[in-house]
Amino acid sequence: MKKVSLSLSSGRAALLVYGLMLVLLVADQITKWWTVRYLPFAIPQPALEPWLYFTHVHNDGAAFSFMRGQRWPLSLIALGVAVWIIVYERRLKQRHPLHLTGLACILSGALGNVIDRVRLGYVIDFLDLHYGGRNIWPIFNVADICINLGVALLILYFWLYPDTETPAEADSTSETADNPDTAPPDEETLTQA
Repeated sequence: MKKVSLSLSSGRAALLVYGLMLVLLVADQITKWWTVRYLPFAIPQPALEPWLYFTHVHNDGAAFSFMRGQRWPLSLIALGVAVWIIVYERRLKQRHPLHLTGLACILSGALGNVIDRVRLGYVIDFLDLHYGGRNIWPIFNVADICINLGVALLILYFWLYPDTETPAEADSTSETADNPDTAPPDEETLTQA
């Protein structure tokens, strides 16, 4: 397996993942608080006219209103993703900042939207893209940006470092090396045969 040249210690990796996750989560929650406090419901307010409007809406589904009204299943899926990311991060052998930043972004986005779903039954969205005087994309929020940015960073990381070990591969490699029955034969054994 190809070794990633820039790898953080487990302590620095945790600081990056959970510190960045916390900053992004707070930013998401502050922007949602601001939306509820200052924006009228469902009335577009110009921000960067004519492209960006702030439009306070509630989304009781996932992206593109997929799974509308499925508050608890969506919450459980998001919590499952969050737990998986935490376990995955702890088991990483190579801790590259790009990889960790992607994980932190996805984790913050998942938790930001699950907080809304559990607390309110819906997600607060407000970023509204327009072109030619029309809405061109579903209204979204900071948590959604974090999730998409995180996925893009992970794609970039695995494209730049395609031979990087994943935790599962690293575990199977260490198990093989520790068990002489399953370890590959060394050069001396091969020459004796």
